[in-house]
Formats: sequence, structure tokens, C-alpha cells
Amino acid sequence: MTTVQIPGEEAFVVGTTAREEGVPGLPIFCDFIAAPELRQIGDRLVRDGPLTHLDDGKLRIDYRWKHKGGTSGGNWILGKCVKLSGPAEHYADGAQILIWLAADHCEYEAYDARQIEALVYHELLHISREERLDKFGNEVVVYRTRGHDFEGFFSELDQYGAWNRNWQRLVEVVRQLPLPMEVGV
Repeated sequence: MTTVQIPGEEAFVVGTTAREEGVPGLPIFCDFIAAPELRQIGDRLVRDGPLTHLDDGKLRIDYRWKHKGGTSGGNWILGKCVKLSGPAEHYADGAQILIWLAADHCEYEAYDARQIEALVYHELLHISREERLDKFGNEVVVYRTRGHDFEGFFSELDQYGAWNRNWQRLVEVVRQLPLPMEVGV
């Protein structure tokens, strides 16, 4: 397993607001930094499995740490998989996909290498690869992002049980987990 050092706040500092020598200033932060250790994890998951369907020699993914992950709907955003195009693809050196992990949240949760790998895997699962023919009959490969397999609330499950197909599939998967289940706290 690849060793992962989650970058601390200081890794994102690119300068200060100081205008004169010897006068302290506030730090200036960049939002993203390169993440070669995340690339190693992602490349291994795609090359050696379980995501070999993405290993077609055409897909280029850029991996980054993000300074602050933020929240959505009151929940922490731990990472994102973003489809790049136009200028963003140009500045990402031709990468079609950007995967970033929130350094602040990963650090706060003290994620270990296995948890970081699981998060990279989660973000890679958002990539959809589609093959189609163009108007001249040439094969074209298109990469898109896709949503989660299920979405719901714990209280919904408590109140109504596995009331739809996605919840039923989730219950099936959970029942098949090996025991004893290890839960990291």
C-alpha cells in the first residue's frame, strides 16, 4: 500500500501579504497542490484492478489535494471527480478528469492509507467510459462523470426500511459483508 502523507495547512502557503522586508503579513494560500501519492493509488486501482475498464491508454486523470473541502447540505465534501474541458483541460495538461481530496477533512479525520485509497476509489467510481461511433463510423471514447448508486437518509431507512431498489441492493451488500465488521472510529 502506498504511503500517504496528508498535506498540512503549511503545504498550501505560497507567500504572504507582507509588502516590506521584516513586516509580517498574512499567509496567501493556493487552493490545490499536486498529489503524486494519490496518482500512484489511482493508477494502481485502474491498472491492476478493480477498475481495469478505465485502463484504455486514453484516459488522463489529474490528482490534487484541495486546501479546504467545504460542505454541501451540511455534510463535508471529502473529494470530487470533475470532468474537465476547454481551458481547464488545457491547463491540466490534457487531463480529461480531475480528482481532488480535501486535505483539511482527511487530516481532521486522521485518515490512514487504506481510507485514502477507499476515497480515491470512490472518486474513480464517478468516471463513466462510453464508446460510440461518430458520423464517419469511427469509434469515439467519451468520459463522463456519474452520480452515486444510491442516495438516502438513515432515518428514511429506519422509518420505511428498504423501500426502493437502491436501498434493497444496499441491504443485500451489507448482509454479504464478512463478519466481524471492523468499524474505524
